[in-house]
Amino acid sequence: MPKVVHNKLLGGWYVVRGPHHTPLSGRFATRAEALAWLARRA
Repeated sequence: MPKVVHNKLLGGWYVVRGPHHTPLSGRFATRAEALAWLARRA
């Protein structure tokens, strides 16, 4: 199940999956933008 996380090192919100947080999409300015992207994909 993909989830939204904030990556301090890269400075943005990312949609990731798996135990190693493999990015599916990223560098969103806000968590809401990342959640909207995820909702469109579901």
